[in-house]
Amino acid sequence: MARRVLGPVLLSACLASPAAACAQLTSETEVRLIPHADPSRAPPPRAAEEFTRRTMTATWAQDGDRLDVTLTEHRRCKTLTMVPMIREERTTRTLDAGVYWEFGIAAVTAAVATYAFIRPEAFSRPLINAEGQILRDPSAGYTSGGIFAGIAALSLGSGIYDTVRARDSITYSDAEARIEGPEAPCHLPESPWSKRTVALIVDDRPIATAMTDEAGRATFTLPQIDATSAENGRLQASIRADDEHAVAIELERPHPPTVGPAPPP
Repeated sequence: MARRVLGPVLLSACLASPAAACAQLTSETEVRLIPHADPSRAPPPRAAEEFTRRTMTATWAQDGDRLDVTLTEHRRCKTLTMVPMIREERTTRTLDAGVYWEFGIAAVTAAVATYAFIRPEAFSRPLINAEGQILRDPSAGYTSGGIFAGIAALSLGSGIYDTVRARDSITYSDAEARIEGPEAPCHLPESPWSKRTVALIVDDRPIATAMTDEAGRATFTLPQIDATSAENGRLQASIRADDEHAVAIELERPHPPTVGPAPPP
């Protein structure tokens, strides 16, 4: 009976002890760029640019209710110098006190397992036979020794694994240092505002839209305009290229409003 009870109890202790002693690993990584040890053997720096902003200009011509507009995009970029460097990534890892529990459990359970194999009869209940002899069954001791040996091996393996994965590491790779320069026109400073939908704005409201062609040209057919911004037959308007850019233009009223008495019935 004792042997049947002892086995499950020891097995439960075997599974619970290493799990409770699992070590937690924390790591910190530091990255820095360092110059090449021999600059003469390093690749030469290269020039680059980064787009920063754009401005828009427009030319237009009006013939009655026909308005031809040409939109041009002007790009500004930040000049960059990319210097070859070496990227050093240094990772520092630290284990908490759980690793000491792993090795401690391994030592204690290994000692118990050794004792169980040397004195297996100490783990059994003494029985007296009919002749009055005291008998002890060593199988309980061997079973207990095997269980504790398994705990010791598992805890020792966990401790070794955690110790190995907690080693610090340093890795090196090629990288570039970015040195920013002043803003200047881009390598391709201007281009047509092509294949974009643009809108004609009068009094802060769109009155017509058109699609630009490859050369940035768009043609509007002007409707009759009754604008509050009209002055001497001329209208202040704008061409909206996108949500952020618009170019002011000036139009002639294509259809002057009729002024006078109402016709007789």
